[in-house]
Amino acid sequence: VWLQAALNGARAEGVRAGDVLSSCLPTYQSAAWVENVFRARVTGAPCAMDPRFSASEFWERCRFYGATMTFTLGAMHIFLWQAPERPDDADNPVRVASAIPMPAVLEEPFKKRFGIETVLGGYGQSEAMSLFSRGAGRAWKPNCLGLPQPGVELTLLDDEDREVGPGETGELCVRP
Repeated sequence: VWLQAALNGARAEGVRAGDVLSSCLPTYQSAAWVENVFRARVTGAPCAMDPRFSASEFWERCRFYGATMTFTLGAMHIFLWQAPERPDDADNPVRVASAIPMPAVLEEPFKKRFGIETVLGGYGQSEAMSLFSRGAGRAWKPNCLGLPQPGVELTLLDDEDREVGPGETGELCVRP
């Protein structure tokens, strides 16, 4: 499941020759493994790992590693956004930033301020990994989760475990 999620993410996010993955996530968090360690294993891209997240050091660490792809969770990217602006904010090698969840109103200003080509989102959970991904190279509606990933069965069920149609209320059920 984790290797499939790493492959799906690499494909959706457009990992290419010369990319350097960067992680500041704790290694008890599954995203550190799927988005960075296992993705590096399945693509051959180098992966730089910092022992902690620091809003004041994040961009300097990206420059140090030559990181072209980053992944932040929760409030990490909000802390980056709220940090005082600096003249060198956009002077970094990051090409793709996965920021989950990134408020739709901040996506374009974040890209502009930090000189990032693509900000991606998605939805997943530790026990089933990446379920939806907003891959690179496409315009997405604000707050869209993306498309279901290969190798994952998704269905929306009602209280009696019957499939529901579009616009109906249900529970998202997953099977890798």
